[in-house]
Amino acid sequence: MDLSNLDGGVTWRIPAGKPLKWRRWDEASVVIDLDSGQTHYLNLFSMVALEHLEKEAVTTDQLARNIADYLDIPLDENLAGQVSGLIKQFDELGLIEPCRI
Repeated sequence: MDLSNLDGGVTWRIPAGKPLKWRRWDEASVVIDLDSGQTHYLNLFSMVALEHLEKEAVTTDQLARNIADYLDIPLDENLAGQVSGLIKQFDELGLIEPCRI
């Protein structure tokens, strides 16, 4: 599946030095943004996505591929749409930012 134009090739990351405090369980987690004081409940899908963004800057299509591989789920339009929506939510919450590599 060609996902190369999913977001125009924008690369996303968690801002350098962003203080996040995690509490993880098997299929969910809570992450606290210590800058804003906001607490976010993450299901397994969201948790895997944010963990990948914490490790490295990636494009939306790369993130979709990483999630599909990690969760052993099909890489299809449905997944691509979910990842795009998740990137938008994370961006609006200030958890991630676009970057240049």
